[in-house]
Amino acid sequence: MLKKRAARRAASRTHRQMMDAARHVLGRHVLEDTVPHVDPAEVVALVFGRHALRITEQDAIDYLNALFAERGFPLHTTPAPAVDVVDRAGRDRARCPAAPLDDKTPYGGPHAVMVLDATNRGAEGCEHHAAQLLALLDDGHVYALPEAPEGAALRVFKAAGAARADTER
Repeated sequence: MLKKRAARRAASRTHRQMMDAARHVLGRHVLEDTVPHVDPAEVVALVFGRHALRITEQDAIDYLNALFAERGFPLHTTPAPAVDVVDRAGRDRARCPAAPLDDKTPYGGPHAVMVLDATNRGAEGCEHHAAQLLALLDDGHVYALPEAPEGAALRVFKAAGAARADTER
């Protein structure tokens, strides 16, 4: 009985965290008057960044739709993926998790590395987007994933260093 109660409390806490993240994203778009352009990927990133929870883009759409319905906005529909990419967990993804929010380019290949910031929060991604992300961080680290090609982390590290050198000129 205690295990069931603990599981219900944990599920309730997770639900509350997801709703808070969706509420935060939607609130910002309401203030900026850009509600039709809410990107569920923002919710995915915020939930991971704040709570280290991985959710799918469909989960983010569901949480956003709950808020849209509550506030009288038209509901989001499920987007078609921009590219046919499957991440390590087997989920379709339209963009690389390591890509900066303003970068809409498709994956540069399979997930190869994990980029961590100074607080050990991070994102898995392709080499191309991971290098961009690492270049933006002041105290970032890069680690190869187990199935990564040989030398992936080193290539990302070197590319990030070159990108930083270019921006400092």
